[in-house]
Amino acid sequence: MSQFDDLHRKRSRNEETSSSRGARLTASQIIADDEEGSESEGYIDDDLESPNDDPSIRQESGRTSSDRNRRKKSKPNAGSKALDELDKGETDSMNFQMLVRNIVRLAICSQSSHQALSRKEVIQRAFPQGSSRSLFQPALEEANHQLRTVFGFQLVLVNPSDRTKEMAISQLRKQHTSNSSSSSNLPKYWVLKSSLSPEYCNDQRLVPDSIADTSFLGFLMLTVSLVAVSHGYLRELDLKSHLDTLLSSDTTPFQLDLDRSLNLLVRFGYLDRVKDDTHNQFVYYVGSRSDTEIGKQGLKAFLSEFVQGTNLDEVLSGFTDDKSENIPNTNESGN
Repeated sequence: MSQFDDLHRKRSRNEETSSSRGARLTASQIIADDEEGSESEGYIDDDLESPNDDPSIRQESGRTSSDRNRRKKSKPNAGSKALDELDKGETDSMNFQMLVRNIVRLAICSQSSHQALSRKEVIQRAFPQGSSRSLFQPALEEANHQLRTVFGFQLVLVNPSDRTKEMAISQLRKQHTSNSSSSSNLPKYWVLKSSLSPEYCNDQRLVPDSIADTSFLGFLMLTVSLVAVSHGYLRELDLKSHLDTLLSSDTTPFQLDLDRSLNLLVRFGYLDRVKDDTHNQFVYYVGSRSDTEIGKQGLKAFLSEFVQGTNLDEVLSGFTDDKSENIPNTNESGN
């Protein structure tokens, strides 16, 4: 619609109004009225405009909306958080059970090769990658529980003997150089020991049936007994002389010669070997593992089959009745 049509329409309205009032408006009055109407319409339009059309208000409103959305996104969802914690708990439980099973397998496999278990070896071979070392103690206790209840074994802690007093000057210098002369630096280890009652231990069905196991067990018991009845220590020449008299080359473990067989017992911890500078030879002592794994009662049972009329308690005075220990808290590093 053109401006002339608007002007004509307004003029007609004004004429009607003036005629009703009995007066006729002039052209200047009509134009003035038209300008006032335009201004009032502008005011009305301004009043009807949305406050968001203002750039400053629109910017502030956008900031408030974004903050509200951000808070909404950052607000934790209680349900999802609970599910995440549940999943994490299940994962930790599965990892712990896997760790326990690994320790049980490692202990049983080490028994077949007569190897002892150190803390370092357990962590290296049984712990899955990324597992915390703080789990060592609870996992070891749970593995020991399963070994007792399922397999009839138990892991017992062996504290290595401190032979510093018996060592020769040359050996003391060597150990002092390597910073290992202190008894606190001696690594602790665990061995697998039967937890069955005596009636089951004497069951013939549990006697080793392989020649290798039988020869190793016989050589071990004989050698440890010879050292034990000699007040707990025996010089190398004397020990070899006794063994040569009692054994043949076919009865040494794994068909090894005598020197290598003795080295095997020293490496496994059944015997301790110390250099004697006075006579320039080695002296053998009963090792801590023999004290723990065989014990005084085991030696008495073995010797009673060969020695009659002898007070074995006096002969084995260096042995305690039982030096095996339950698994203690061993969170100290390096063991």
